[in-house]
Amino acid sequence: MRKIAPLLFSLLIIAVALLEDFIDTVFAQNYLYYVRPFVWLTIALIGWFFVRRKFTIKQQNEKTVRIATIIILFTAIYFVFGLFLGFVYSPYSHSFVGIVRNLFSFVLILIPFEMIRCSLVSSNKSKLQNFVVAVTMIFIFLDLKDFIESFEGGLSFSYLLGTFLPCIISQVLLNYVMRHCGIKATIVWQIISTSVLYLIPILPNLNWFFNLLFVSMRSLVCYVFLYYSYANKEVVKDVRVKRRRKPYVGFVMMAFAFFLVGFVSGMFPQKPIVVVSDSMNPSFARGDIVVIDVNGEYDIGTVIQYQHDGINIIHRIVDTGVDERGEIYYVTKGDNNNTEDAWVVYEEDIVGTLSFVVPKLGFVTIWINQIFGGA
Repeated sequence: MRKIAPLLFSLLIIAVALLEDFIDTVFAQNYLYYVRPFVWLTIALIGWFFVRRKFTIKQQNEKTVRIATIIILFTAIYFVFGLFLGFVYSPYSHSFVGIVRNLFSFVLILIPFEMIRCSLVSSNKSKLQNFVVAVTMIFIFLDLKDFIESFEGGLSFSYLLGTFLPCIISQVLLNYVMRHCGIKATIVWQIISTSVLYLIPILPNLNWFFNLLFVSMRSLVCYVFLYYSYANKEVVKDVRVKRRRKPYVGFVMMAFAFFLVGFVSGMFPQKPIVVVSDSMNPSFARGDIVVIDVNGEYDIGTVIQYQHDGINIIHRIVDTGVDERGEIYYVTKGDNNNTEDAWVVYEEDIVGTLSFVVPKLGFVTIWINQIFGGA
C-alpha cells in the first residue's frame, strides 16, 4: 500500500485539478476565493500524513536563504524588463480587502501546493515516478481551459512557448529544489515570486518571448547554483567528472536556444516565414522558408511581405502609383499568377522585403498545423 499511495495521491490531485478547471462559472467566484484554499489544504494534509516520507536535507536553512536571494534578484530583473518593454496596470484589485482576499486565495494556497510537492517528491525515487510528480504539479498550476482554448483554430505557438513551456520548466525546477533544499526553499520561492503580482499596481508588459526568457534564465541560474554549490559535491566524487561538467555549456546552449526562438518568433530585424502556397513558384514554393528583412526598401521587382484582410501575403511589386490623397501605393503579383492582385498595398501594410530562401524546411511547421487543425 505504501508503494501505490503516491500514485493514488497523484490521481486524486489530477482529478481535483480537472474538476475545478471546468467548474460551473456560476460558482466559480465563491469556489475560487473561499472554498478552493480549504480543498487544497485538506488534500495537502492527506499527503503530508499518509504519503510523505521523511528525508534529511543538509544545510537547509542556508540553502533557503540563498534561494530567497536568487528569487529577489530575479524579481528585480523582472521589473527592469519593464523599463525597456513598458508597464501595464495590474488586473488585480489593490484595495485593502482585495489585497487580503488575493493573498489568501492565490498566495497562501501555495503552502498547501508545496506540501503536496513535498509529499510526492519524498515518496518517489525512479525517473518514471519523478515524471509522474512533474505531470501532477503541472496539472495543479496550469489552467487547462486556456490550454484547450489555445488549440482552437490551430496551434498557438505563443501559448505553448509563453505559458505551457514556462510552466513545465518552473515545475521541474521546483521539484529539483524540493529534493535538494526542502519545503522551506520552495515556499519562499513561490511566495516571493507570486506576491508581487498582487501587491504592486503596475507590472512589466512582457510578451511570450520575454516571459519564456525570464523563466528559463531564472531556472537555469538556480539549477546551476544548486548543482555546483551543493548537489555536485554530494553526488560527484571523481574530480575528473567534475571537470567535464562545465557550467558555461548550459549557458551557451541556453543562449543559442533563445537566439533561435527569438529569430523564429520575429524578435530580430530579419524573421522567417513559412510559405503555404505556390503563388511565387519558381522563386520559392510551398514548404520553403523565406527570411524577411523588416528594414528593406520597396521598389518595382522587390518581393515583399504584407498583410491584406488579416492574411500574410508574399508577392512581388510590379508597379507603383499615387492615389488621390497623394499616398504612394504598390501593385503586387505572384510570379506564378496570371493576373495582378485585385488590391493595392500601402506602406503601412508592408512587413518587410525578401532577404533569402531556405528550401523545404517549412514543411515541418505546415504538417504540425495540419495535425492540430490549423491552416
